[in-house]
Amino acid sequence: MSAKGRISRRDFLRVSAGGAAAALVAACTPVASPAAEEQGAAPMEADELSISHWWGNAFSEGSNALAVFEEKTGIKVSEDQAGGGNEKMLLQFAAGTAPDALMMNSPGNAPFFREGLLLPVDDALAAQNVDNTKWATDQLLENGYKGKIMGLSLFPMQTIMIYANKGLVEETGIELPVWGDSTKDASSDFDTWTWDDLLELGRRATKRRDDGTVEQWGLDASWGGLGSFWDHWKYPIYDLGGTEFDDAWGYEETECLINSPECVQAIQRHVDLILKENVTPTPEASSGIEGGLFRAGKLTAVWSYSGAHIFPPDEISFEQAYISFPWDKRRAMGVGANYWAVNKDAKNLDAALTWTILDTTDWDLLEEQMPFSLAPYDTQAHLEQLPAGPYREAHLITLSRTNMSACAQCTENVVFYPRWTGGRNTIFGREMSAALGKIYLEEMTVQDALDDVKAKVDVEIQENMAKESS
Repeated sequence: MSAKGRISRRDFLRVSAGGAAAALVAACTPVASPAAEEQGAAPMEADELSISHWWGNAFSEGSNALAVFEEKTGIKVSEDQAGGGNEKMLLQFAAGTAPDALMMNSPGNAPFFREGLLLPVDDALAAQNVDNTKWATDQLLENGYKGKIMGLSLFPMQTIMIYANKGLVEETGIELPVWGDSTKDASSDFDTWTWDDLLELGRRATKRRDDGTVEQWGLDASWGGLGSFWDHWKYPIYDLGGTEFDDAWGYEETECLINSPECVQAIQRHVDLILKENVTPTPEASSGIEGGLFRAGKLTAVWSYSGAHIFPPDEISFEQAYISFPWDKRRAMGVGANYWAVNKDAKNLDAALTWTILDTTDWDLLEEQMPFSLAPYDTQAHLEQLPAGPYREAHLITLSRTNMSACAQCTENVVFYPRWTGGRNTIFGREMSAALGKIYLEEMTVQDALDDVKAKVDVEIQENMAKESS
């Protein structure tokens, strides 16, 4: 072992006695992979590793994550801070210049999985005695392909949560079904609201001037307008029993189902918030407000991913209340977060596997780069260490529909949905955005717009299936 590889253990063993991180540190060497042994000597020095991600300076200038990793393992990391984007990464793979370990985003999985560009991590996990029951989300479900785990999640995937201005809600006379004491299990009415309950809040909370213009809005989504197909659309589709494809999980869809009655209903009711109920602002109505309508106290409730850091309590001038996003038929929960994956042709496979496992199981590293997030591994133990308050409450909501839930009713009638959109098409997201724009402009009905999306996507699916069989 080189002097560089000497490790200061400090609090590292607190992750899990005999767990993955402890095993890696105790070994003082990178994880050895069967694939690396088959390939022979790597051209890169054993203590060097290249990674790519899109988190800016989160691992270096913005934290000590890379320094902590090098201290623990003796492996020096070089990073590409602008590594995200399928097109860039696929070009790197084609040119043989892709980094050893890559941060991936689940909606972009398809070409990397289907073209066999990544190394499954199952053998490395087994070699390091990782207890796969300690992941917040089953990694085979979240990052799996054809029975193999293709990467490890950097955080538990957030659910969708309602952030409410508590004072404005109280003015409506409506009582929100909140969690209660964040050091205890959820109240019996938490996660019991339906879409009609949310709509009623929006109607009562929206205030109009004498000329009919809106002074205070009831509801909205916090991400870049409603024109892109993302969780705020998929969540209600799966809640109502719909799906976008006949094989939504396996990347081998043969038909697009986005024009089904369930999908039409899910999208129609969101569109109606703007076009019919007038309780949600258009993007134009939201523009020009510094910090946004919610921060300005001109919006009663907004939904976004769960996490108190979305609207930090110490930066907001009013008290907030949190509730789960309403459901009607099934409690939906998205699967697929940002995760680390290993280039199967990495110059240093062992170091890449070491990074991938350690950076997702070691609290020292995770707290450096994501101080407001829950650990994806040994999550329950991490949660128990957090103090009472809004951050803990939001984390409890993130886990409320999982096997780590502290809410009895929240785990009933749960449906998980994949955050990716097929494997045999590349145009679904683009076509959905175009369709939603036409719907908002009232150029097409929801049904006609979704019929059009299905027709176009089905053509591409059939073309790709023909290529596969030729």
